[in-house]
Amino acid sequence: MRIAATSVGGARLVLAVGFWLLASLAESNAQFFNISPLPRPPQEVPGQTPGPAQNIAPPNNNRPAPKGQTLQSLPPTAAPPPPPATAAPPVIAPSGHASLTLSARFGRDLPQITGGLHWRVYPGKIEQGALRPIKEDRGTSPTVTLPAGTYVVHVGFGLASTTRTVQLKAGDAQRETFDISAGGLRIEGKVGDARIPPGQITFDIYRGSQFEPGDKRPIVQAVQTGDVVLVPEGTYHIISNYGDVNAMVRSDIRVQAGKLTDATVTHRAAVITLKLVNDAGGEARADTQWSVLTPGGDVIKESNGAFPRVILAEGEYRAIARNANQSYERAFKVTTGIDGEIEFKDDESKASGKRLYLQLKSGDSYLSTRQRDDAEIFTIKNPRHAEYWQQQAYPVMLVIRTSDETIRWMNVTEYLQKQGRKQVKQIVFKGEPFTAQALQRLRDRMLQTPVTLS
Repeated sequence: MRIAATSVGGARLVLAVGFWLLASLAESNAQFFNISPLPRPPQEVPGQTPGPAQNIAPPNNNRPAPKGQTLQSLPPTAAPPPPPATAAPPVIAPSGHASLTLSARFGRDLPQITGGLHWRVYPGKIEQGALRPIKEDRGTSPTVTLPAGTYVVHVGFGLASTTRTVQLKAGDAQRETFDISAGGLRIEGKVGDARIPPGQITFDIYRGSQFEPGDKRPIVQAVQTGDVVLVPEGTYHIISNYGDVNAMVRSDIRVQAGKLTDATVTHRAAVITLKLVNDAGGEARADTQWSVLTPGGDVIKESNGAFPRVILAEGEYRAIARNANQSYERAFKVTTGIDGEIEFKDDESKASGKRLYLQLKSGDSYLSTRQRDDAEIFTIKNPRHAEYWQQQAYPVMLVIRTSDETIRWMNVTEYLQKQGRKQVKQIVFKGEPFTAQALQRLRDRMLQTPVTLS
């Protein structure tokens, strides 16, 4: 009996072999945006200095952080911008009353906020236990009619807000513009070059840098990929949770007023699939109980089934499988540089133990043309990959799919070994078509037993 493992999205256990996945801190870029009625990017206003960050309101520290479903989702950026607002007809206030027209903008000399606003008007003197608005509106620029007097106007924009006291005189038609120094934050996760699918990753957002002392309670939790969080301008601390075990990355990000900031968090982690088999390449045994442990013996994941899947951060682990009153244990490592494997069967359709490791790339950006000889060049961005590929017991094949639907592959282990001890940063890619015939030829060489391809 043995424990085997397969990989999903670029990793597998070193119950046979393991590998790491890349990670870095968050990368971000910002674009100007408006909310109408949901966030969408308009054109940027050049040359403006963002205003100071404001505190999040309402200031209730005992209130639990909102969940992801309370956030607004960004509509397709290709959607047409909203038509310009037309002037509303003047409101004639009755005797002893005044009209108040409200609007909000991202800051002085910055555009008007065109959606996502929540207006509340309170009396100037609030009796104890009577904190209820006398007027409420979610329009972009509402006009309300009120008796002459003093009022407190509060406007909320996502997790940002501001408040102002307004004095109304009978017969007046008053206008008030509120500055809300806020921006939007949209986050996604990646493993290497691959985007982590929605539903597998969530984000918690905290006010201030992770290195600052003070309150570290989240202002919003369980943010999903693609959600837009509206927050006051300032620095925020993101905790990215990939899976439910230990794949977590912390990053700081800066949100600017009136801009939508896109942040990418890259994880060193992998989706691992385990199975318990009698022989290499055999069928997985059902009703297996699994435990994944750290080197120190701490259990970090338990599951049942023939093919349990677990997302793990890079590192060393032990897997324990229990089946039919027997226990099986094996150490493994999550490492980087391999996206999958092919294991060949012999002439009797039994596992041969011979295999290939695959490094998969898709897109034209992975290959460049060298000017002096028109050779295709693949650049190794992480030197650890080259070292790891050469250390494997079986060939590592670089597989590249380009936009013309062509898939080619080459043996990078063999190429790197021919370069000797020098550090290789570029590979001259001389890939052949990745076809069943090419795979059969390589299988025959490795097993030295030609078989006719059916």
